[in-house]
Amino acid sequence: MHLYCVIDIGSNTIRLVIYTLEDGQLRQALSSKATAGLAGFVEDGALSEEGIERMLGVLRRFRGVLSLLPDCKVYPFATASLRGLSNTQDILERVERETGFKIDVITGREEAILDYRGAVGRMQERSGVLVDIGGGTTELVFFRSREVIAARSLPLGSLSLFNRFVSGVIPDKQELREMRAEAVKVISPALPPKGDYVCEPICAVGGTARAANELFIASGGGTDIIAMIIKKYSTEAGQRVTPPIFSARCSPRRRRGRASSCAAY
Repeated sequence: MHLYCVIDIGSNTIRLVIYTLEDGQLRQALSSKATAGLAGFVEDGALSEEGIERMLGVLRRFRGVLSLLPDCKVYPFATASLRGLSNTQDILERVERETGFKIDVITGREEAILDYRGAVGRMQERSGVLVDIGGGTTELVFFRSREVIAARSLPLGSLSLFNRFVSGVIPDKQELREMRAEAVKVISPALPPKGDYVCEPICAVGGTARAANELFIASGGGTDIIAMIIKKYSTEAGQRVTPPIFSARCSPRRRRGRASSCAAY
Protein backbone atom coordinates (compact mmCIF):
# COMPACT_ATOMS: atom_id res chain seq x y z
CA MET A 1 0.00 0.00 0.00
CA HIS A 2 1.24 3.47 -0.91
CA LEU A 3 0.29 6.75 0.77
CA TYR A 4 -0.14 10.07 -1.00
CA CYS A 5 -1.00 13.48 0.44
CA VAL A 6 -2.36 16.54 -1.33
CA ILE A 7 -2.34 19.95 0.36
CA ASP A 8 -4.56 22.50 -1.35
CA ILE A 9 -3.84 26.09 -0.28
CA GLY A 10 -6.90 28.02 -1.38
CA SER A 11 -8.00 31.61 -0.97
CA ASN A 12 -10.45 30.68 1.78
CA THR A 13 -9.54 27.23 3.09
CA ILE A 14 -6.43 25.07 3.30
CA ARG A 15 -7.10 21.37 2.97
CA LEU A 16 -5.04 18.24 3.55
CA VAL A 17 -6.20 14.94 2.06
CA ILE A 18 -4.38 11.63 2.40
CA TYR A 19 -5.05 8.80 -0.04
CA THR A 20 -4.10 5.15 -0.10
CA LEU A 21 -3.24 3.39 -3.33
CA GLU A 22 -3.68 -0.37 -3.24
CA ASP A 23 -4.40 -2.78 -6.09
CA GLY A 24 -4.79 0.15 -8.44
CA GLN A 25 -7.53 1.72 -6.32
CA LEU A 26 -7.17 5.22 -4.86
CA ARG A 27 -9.11 5.72 -1.61
CA GLN A 28 -9.37 8.69 0.71
CA ALA A 29 -8.03 7.85 4.16
CA LEU A 30 -7.98 11.23 5.92
CA SER A 31 -9.22 14.74 5.26
CA SER A 32 -8.62 17.87 7.30
CA LYS A 33 -9.19 21.51 6.51
CA ALA A 34 -8.80 24.91 8.12
CA THR A 35 -10.39 28.21 7.20
CA ALA A 36 -7.63 30.77 6.73
CA GLY A 37 -9.39 33.38 4.58
CA LEU A 38 -6.15 34.37 2.85
CA ALA A 39 -7.95 36.47 0.25
CA GLY A 40 -8.93 38.83 3.05
CA PHE A 41 -5.27 39.53 3.88
CA VAL A 42 -4.14 40.78 0.49
CA GLU A 43 -3.06 44.40 0.70
CA ASP A 44 -1.74 46.33 -2.31
CA GLY A 45 -1.18 43.12 -4.23
CA ALA A 46 0.75 41.35 -1.47
CA LEU A 47 -0.22 38.87 1.23
CA SER A 48 0.18 40.56 4.60
CA GLU A 49 2.30 39.23 7.45
CA GLU A 50 -0.85 38.24 9.33
CA GLY A 51 -2.05 36.26 6.33
CA ILE A 52 1.32 34.55 5.96
CA GLU A 53 1.33 33.59 9.64
CA ARG A 54 -2.19 32.18 9.32
CA MET A 55 -1.08 30.00 6.45
CA LEU A 56 2.09 28.92 8.23
CA GLY A 57 0.13 27.99 11.34
CA VAL A 58 -2.06 25.60 9.35
CA LEU A 59 0.89 24.14 7.44
CA ARG A 60 2.83 23.54 10.66
CA ARG A 61 -0.16 21.59 12.01
CA PHE A 62 -0.31 19.55 8.81
CA ARG A 63 3.43 18.89 9.07
CA GLY A 64 2.80 17.46 12.53
CA VAL A 65 0.22 15.06 11.12
CA LEU A 66 2.52 13.99 8.30
CA SER A 67 5.42 13.39 10.70
CA LEU A 68 3.50 10.27 11.74
CA LEU A 69 3.50 9.06 8.12
CA PRO A 70 7.15 9.21 7.01
CA ASP A 71 6.51 7.19 3.83
CA CYS A 72 3.70 9.44 2.60
CA LYS A 73 4.47 11.37 -0.60
CA VAL A 74 3.31 14.97 -0.24
CA TYR A 75 2.14 17.27 -3.04
CA PRO A 76 1.37 20.81 -1.79
CA PHE A 77 -0.01 23.36 -4.24
CA ALA A 78 -1.58 26.80 -4.17
CA THR A 79 -4.19 28.40 -6.39
CA ALA A 80 -5.36 32.04 -6.45
CA SER A 81 -4.26 32.32 -2.80
CA LEU A 82 -0.64 32.85 -3.90
CA ARG A 83 -1.01 33.32 -7.64
CA GLY A 84 -0.03 36.73 -8.96
CA LEU A 85 1.03 38.28 -5.64
CA SER A 86 3.98 40.65 -5.56
CA ASN A 87 5.53 38.63 -2.72
CA THR A 88 4.74 35.10 -3.96
CA GLN A 89 8.38 34.04 -4.29
CA ASP A 90 9.28 35.32 -0.81
CA ILE A 91 6.33 33.38 0.64
CA LEU A 92 7.30 30.16 -1.15
CA GLU A 93 10.87 30.39 0.14
CA ARG A 94 9.70 31.12 3.68
CA VAL A 95 7.20 28.24 3.68
CA GLU A 96 9.86 25.80 2.48
CA ARG A 97 12.33 27.10 5.07
CA GLU A 98 9.91 26.90 8.01
CA THR A 99 7.79 23.85 7.14
CA GLY A 100 9.71 21.91 4.51
CA PHE A 101 6.81 22.12 2.06
CA LYS A 102 7.76 23.06 -1.51
CA ILE A 103 4.58 24.60 -2.90
CA ASP A 104 3.64 24.45 -6.55
CA VAL A 105 1.60 27.51 -7.59
CA ILE A 106 -0.62 26.32 -10.43
CA THR A 107 -2.13 28.50 -13.16
CA GLY A 108 -5.83 29.25 -13.46
CA ARG A 109 -6.14 26.99 -16.49
CA GLU A 110 -4.36 24.14 -14.69
CA GLU A 111 -6.75 24.56 -11.78
CA ALA A 112 -9.78 24.40 -14.08
CA ILE A 113 -8.52 21.29 -15.88
CA LEU A 114 -7.70 19.56 -12.60
CA ASP A 115 -11.22 20.38 -11.35
CA TYR A 116 -12.61 18.61 -14.40
CA ARG A 117 -10.30 15.61 -14.14
CA GLY A 118 -11.18 15.17 -10.49
CA ALA A 119 -14.93 15.22 -11.14
CA VAL A 120 -15.28 13.50 -14.50
CA GLY A 121 -14.91 10.00 -13.05
CA ARG A 122 -18.02 10.48 -10.92
CA MET A 123 -20.13 12.38 -13.44
CA GLN A 124 -22.75 10.78 -15.64
CA GLU A 125 -22.94 13.91 -17.80
CA ARG A 126 -20.96 13.77 -21.06
CA SER A 127 -21.46 17.41 -22.04
CA GLY A 128 -22.05 20.57 -20.06
CA VAL A 129 -20.25 23.12 -17.87
CA LEU A 130 -18.20 22.41 -14.77
CA VAL A 131 -18.11 25.26 -12.24
CA ASP A 132 -15.85 25.66 -9.22
CA ILE A 133 -16.53 28.80 -7.18
CA GLY A 134 -13.58 29.27 -4.87
CA GLY A 135 -12.71 31.98 -2.40
CA GLY A 136 -10.73 34.07 -4.89
CA THR A 137 -11.57 32.77 -8.37
CA THR A 138 -14.18 30.81 -10.28
CA GLU A 139 -13.17 28.12 -12.74
CA LEU A 140 -15.37 27.23 -15.73
CA VAL A 141 -14.77 24.15 -17.88
CA PHE A 142 -16.92 23.68 -20.99
CA PHE A 143 -16.94 20.08 -22.17
CA ARG A 144 -18.64 18.09 -24.93
CA SER A 145 -18.58 14.31 -25.24
CA ARG A 146 -16.09 14.26 -22.35
CA GLU A 147 -13.68 16.51 -24.27
CA VAL A 148 -12.69 19.89 -22.81
CA ILE A 149 -13.68 22.68 -25.21
CA ALA A 150 -12.55 25.63 -23.10
CA ALA A 151 -11.24 26.24 -19.58
CA ARG A 152 -11.47 29.61 -17.88
CA SER A 153 -10.32 31.03 -14.54
CA LEU A 154 -12.20 34.19 -13.60
CA PRO A 155 -11.33 36.75 -10.87
CA LEU A 156 -14.61 36.10 -9.06
CA GLY A 157 -14.72 34.30 -5.72
CA SER A 158 -17.10 34.03 -2.81
CA LEU A 159 -14.65 35.65 -0.39
CA SER A 160 -13.24 38.25 -2.77
CA LEU A 161 -16.73 39.40 -3.79
CA PHE A 162 -17.76 39.57 -0.15
CA ASN A 163 -14.73 41.67 0.77
CA ARG A 164 -15.28 44.04 -2.15
CA PHE A 165 -19.03 44.59 -1.97
CA VAL A 166 -20.47 43.61 1.42
CA SER A 167 -20.27 46.09 4.29
CA GLY A 168 -21.83 43.91 6.97
CA VAL A 169 -22.43 40.19 7.38
CA ILE A 170 -25.44 39.67 5.10
CA PRO A 171 -25.45 41.56 1.77
CA ASP A 172 -28.35 43.95 1.27
CA LYS A 173 -30.30 44.27 -1.98
CA GLN A 174 -28.04 46.96 -3.42
CA GLU A 175 -24.91 44.95 -2.64
CA LEU A 176 -26.45 41.88 -4.26
CA ARG A 177 -27.23 43.90 -7.39
CA GLU A 178 -23.65 45.19 -7.50
CA MET A 179 -22.21 41.68 -7.11
CA ARG A 180 -24.51 40.32 -9.80
CA ALA A 181 -23.52 43.12 -12.19
CA GLU A 182 -19.84 42.39 -11.54
CA ALA A 183 -20.36 38.67 -12.17
CA VAL A 184 -22.14 39.32 -15.47
CA LYS A 185 -19.43 41.77 -16.55
CA VAL A 186 -16.66 39.24 -15.90
CA ILE A 187 -18.42 36.10 -17.14
CA SER A 188 -19.85 37.43 -20.41
CA PRO A 189 -16.55 37.98 -22.27
CA ALA A 190 -15.19 34.66 -20.96
CA LEU A 191 -17.86 32.55 -22.66
CA PRO A 192 -16.74 30.65 -25.78
CA PRO A 193 -18.43 31.54 -29.09
CA LYS A 194 -22.10 30.60 -29.24
CA GLY A 195 -22.63 27.21 -30.78
CA ASP A 196 -19.23 25.91 -29.69
CA TYR A 197 -20.48 24.58 -26.37
CA VAL A 198 -23.51 23.53 -24.37
CA CYS A 199 -24.41 25.39 -21.19
CA GLU A 200 -26.38 22.65 -19.48
CA PRO A 201 -26.19 20.74 -17.31
CA ILE A 202 -24.16 22.81 -14.88
CA CYS A 203 -22.03 20.57 -12.65
CA ALA A 204 -20.61 22.33 -9.60
CA VAL A 205 -17.65 21.24 -7.48
CA GLY A 206 -16.08 22.55 -4.28
CA GLY A 207 -17.09 23.86 -0.91
CA THR A 208 -19.23 26.74 -2.16
CA ALA A 209 -21.41 24.32 -4.15
CA ARG A 210 -21.77 21.96 -1.20
CA ALA A 211 -22.60 24.83 1.16
CA ALA A 212 -25.18 26.24 -1.25
CA ASN A 213 -26.70 22.80 -1.64
CA GLU A 214 -26.99 22.30 2.11
CA LEU A 215 -28.39 25.81 2.56
CA PHE A 216 -31.15 25.23 0.00
CA ILE A 217 -31.99 21.84 1.52
CA ALA A 218 -32.09 23.25 5.06
CA SER A 219 -34.24 26.21 4.02
CA GLY A 220 -36.74 24.04 2.19
CA GLY A 221 -35.61 25.20 -1.26
CA GLY A 222 -36.04 23.01 -4.30
CA THR A 223 -35.05 22.56 -7.90
CA ASP A 224 -37.53 25.13 -9.18
CA ILE A 225 -35.98 27.93 -7.10
CA ILE A 226 -32.42 27.12 -8.15
CA ALA A 227 -33.40 26.73 -11.79
CA MET A 228 -35.09 30.13 -11.74
CA ILE A 229 -31.98 31.82 -10.27
CA ILE A 230 -29.50 30.20 -12.65
CA LYS A 231 -31.73 30.82 -15.65
CA LYS A 232 -31.97 34.51 -14.74
CA TYR A 233 -28.22 34.93 -14.33
CA SER A 234 -27.38 32.93 -17.45
CA THR A 235 -29.80 35.02 -19.52
CA GLU A 236 -28.18 38.23 -18.26
CA ALA A 237 -24.78 36.84 -19.23
CA GLY A 238 -26.01 36.29 -22.78
CA GLN A 239 -26.79 32.57 -22.68
CA ARG A 240 -30.33 31.40 -22.04
CA VAL A 241 -30.52 28.09 -20.21
CA THR A 242 -33.73 26.08 -20.55
CA PRO A 243 -33.82 24.62 -17.98
CA PRO A 244 -30.52 24.55 -16.08
CA ILE A 245 -29.75 21.33 -14.27
CA PHE A 246 -27.55 20.95 -11.22
CA SER A 247 -26.45 17.35 -10.72
CA ALA A 248 -26.45 15.91 -7.21
CA ARG A 249 -23.75 13.29 -6.74
CA CYS A 250 -22.17 13.81 -3.31
CA SER A 251 -25.40 14.81 -1.58
CA PRO A 252 -28.15 12.82 -3.30
CA ARG A 253 -30.68 13.67 -0.60
CA ARG A 254 -34.32 14.14 -1.26
CA ARG A 255 -36.71 16.59 0.25
CA ARG A 256 -40.45 16.52 -0.31
CA GLY A 257 -40.02 13.90 -2.98
CA ARG A 258 -37.59 15.90 -5.11
CA ALA A 259 -33.89 15.31 -5.61
CA SER A 260 -31.45 17.99 -4.54
CA SER A 261 -30.50 20.02 -7.59
CA CYS A 262 -27.03 21.29 -6.74
CA ALA A 263 -23.92 19.41 -7.68
CA ALA A 264 -21.44 18.61 -4.96
CA TYR A 265 -18.70 16.61 -6.59
